[in-house]
Amino acid sequence: MDKNILRKHISIHKDRDFFCEVCGKAFSAAWGLRKHMKTHTGERPYQCEHCDKAFVQKCTLQFHLVSHSSDRPFICKDCGSGFKSSQGLRTHVVIHYKVKPLACKTCGKTFTFLGNLQRHYRVHTGEKPYQCKICDKRFSQSNGLKAHELTHRKPAKELEEFVCTVCGKKFKSFSNYKKHMQLH
Repeated sequence: MDKNILRKHISIHKDRDFFCEVCGKAFSAAWGLRKHMKTHTGERPYQCEHCDKAFVQKCTLQFHLVSHSSDRPFICKDCGSGFKSSQGLRTHVVIHYKVKPLACKTCGKTFTFLGNLQRHYRVHTGEKPYQCKICDKRFSQSNGLKAHELTHRKPAKELEEFVCTVCGKKFKSFSNYKKHMQLH
């Protein structure tokens, strides 16, 4: 294990003598407070060279840079799907075990991931937190908003389609296309 990582981890358990004057959060080391202060100043010194995003920490920028790469070096041993990060692969692998320990208290539907359960609850509550900035239409999921926003840019018939190479079925959403391809 990297000694710096271990040293930083151990410092979490020490006395917290450094306090943020803005919000009162306490830190055990000055570097932690310095890093935290950037959240109040809005300072984001690490700029992505591929897009307009900027980050507080260099490590966050490095993680983001992977999103611009087409490389998927982390391969699932069960199905061959590739992922850009080890975290992406770890998240994916659980689908092969078909374990769904989280259940909706309203209807009993089960889920593997907490985020999916939380998103599902919107079916029951009617919550639609994602709003189009152009026409104010609201959506329960971010992907619904993203698909809708495309309708303001191009005529619907010009939207990109994903076609199954096995059966020819067409999809407007890449995620639905990918799920379909796993059935073949």
